[in-house]
Amino acid sequence: MKDYTLNKDSKKKFIKDIKFTGENYETMTVIFADGTQFPDVEVTDENIEKIRQYQEVQARRGVQHLSTFKLKSAVSIIGSLGISGVTYAMADYFGQLGTNFGYGMGGVVGIAGSAVALTLLYYYFKYDGISDELEKVQYRDEHRATLNSYLQYPNSLSGVRHRKYFEACARDGLDPYSVISMDGYDKRDLEKIVENITREKQYQFQYRGSHTK
Repeated sequence: MKDYTLNKDSKKKFIKDIKFTGENYETMTVIFADGTQFPDVEVTDENIEKIRQYQEVQARRGVQHLSTFKLKSAVSIIGSLGISGVTYAMADYFGQLGTNFGYGMGGVVGIAGSAVALTLLYYYFKYDGISDELEKVQYRDEHRATLNSYLQYPNSLSGVRHRKYFEACARDGLDPYSVISMDGYDKRDLEKIVENITREKQYQFQYRGSHTK
């Protein structure tokens, strides 16, 4: 899960990830958004469910701020491109002076401007990634009833990018859409599953024997 927090204090309570540890993965480390780690947490159904519930709440709150992250992403890329353009123009201007002062200032402007532009570009990718993940959560929640029925339709996973992940979840009786395993699928997977189920409902084909996905 990406960090959806908007202030420093929230990071202390935001569960960002878990890392399974131990020889037989009997323990896990809970990782918070502020970098704090709680190691040696026992892997139990109760602990996993606690983390899932906390992360689901975090995801819902994140979706409420989706427009904020989209705005931050747009401002960052526009700022990066703007700074790059101004930097190039100023560096070119000083370079055309043909003096040591001009070359020196051109270099300083180029380095400083590039640093700012790259920083803004970093934030663009950061906020854009958060926006993409929150859009995935939003789509999942809006189509949850249809997505949950994927095992009822023989071709629900046809053409799905992360098909093996969904097949493994079906085999092990796990919820493939759990927020804990959100990195296992993307929004395109969910869209494809919904599309496939919609087609199956439309055509209602009859399948031979025990046809599976």
